[in-house]
Amino acid sequence: MSLLTENVLPPGMWDGWNTAKNATTTGTITSTGSLVDFSTVTSVKLPAGTTINGTTQGTYAVNGSAAGLALTAAQSGQIFLFDTAAGKAYVLPTAAKGLEFTFLVTTSVTSVGDSVATFATGSQFILGAVEVLSIATASPAGFAANGTSNSTITMSGTTTGGLIGTILTYIGLSTTQWFVTGTIYGSGTLATPIS
Repeated sequence: MSLLTENVLPPGMWDGWNTAKNATTTGTITSTGSLVDFSTVTSVKLPAGTTINGTTQGTYAVNGSAAGLALTAAQSGQIFLFDTAAGKAYVLPTAAKGLEFTFLVTTSVTSVGDSVATFATGSQFILGAVEVLSIATASPAGFAANGTSNSTITMSGTTTGGLIGTILTYIGLSTTQWFVTGTIYGSGTLATPIS
């Protein structure tokens, strides 16, 4: 049996459900009308994984499978982890303006390598630059992706990076290009992770 709030709290019958207090639920809220009047709201905090109109909202870490994950546009805005020493390979979805994916290394890679590649490496490309820092020296190296032939960043765990603290962000510019930026931590004589 459903219990209507307006039957328990009579003011709700005239003005709707108004509160200056925090409202918390551990279940699902379904509304056939306007759930929030955003003209009077200063901020809204969505918990990780909140779904609005079929799209997952909120930012949270996704591990993917042990080997990596083929990403979808619906996962835009999420953080993906490189969390295994054996390495992971992520594949971006088809490029589209406004999509955004962040990758964070939480476990240094020691074999195979960590990588992020475009969906179609021959027709979708990365543009931008990454800074690679050596954990042994204070000399950084910058490497640029040209936007016309580069489609992958691969980190080896040494000279091309892949150590804990590495962060990469990809933003969709068009149907053929991703903008990439980030800081990559490596060791030894630094080399480009971009191909």
